[in-house]
Amino acid sequence: MVTLADLHACLQSCNDLAQQASHAWLCGMEDALQAQLDGCRALLEDWQAQPLLPAGGPEQQLRQQQQRLSHQLELGMTAARNIYLSNMRTQTEWLQLSEKWVATCSAALLDQLPTPPGSPAPAVEAMRSAVEIGGCAFDSLSKATRQVSHFAGTNMTAATLKALNVAREKLNG
Repeated sequence: MVTLADLHACLQSCNDLAQQASHAWLCGMEDALQAQLDGCRALLEDWQAQPLLPAGGPEQQLRQQQQRLSHQLELGMTAARNIYLSNMRTQTEWLQLSEKWVATCSAALLDQLPTPPGSPAPAVEAMRSAVEIGGCAFDSLSKATRQVSHFAGTNMTAATLKALNVAREKLNG
């Protein structure tokens, strides 16, 4: 039998997880916006620090322009990577919160299932098995999702570095 205290505890747990999810989302948005601001600030400060017309002859001016473009390219790629990583951190936090939420709901549901004296009722055992199997399936998918996210993050970092190196090679001839 479900008591009012049981219902209250379950609702409180769900409320706590919802607040944590809201907080994670707000922090993630703040991180992403800060990464964008930092990237824009770095690009603008670099742009303002450079003279409009470099000194020296045409070859020296060309070399200075290439160095400037290379540096700005690096700043832009760094900003893009930081924005991507801030989003990955937020997704990871949300995944962890969803795992907690599913575990809480599963535990609450299992607690509410009656345990009749003697041999368990087939319907109750079928429901208990379904909840437990669903929890195992969710855990497996969550683990796979974490692995894919980690793999994607690692590949994104490597791709950023490779793209930056290729762009530098093209700029430097």
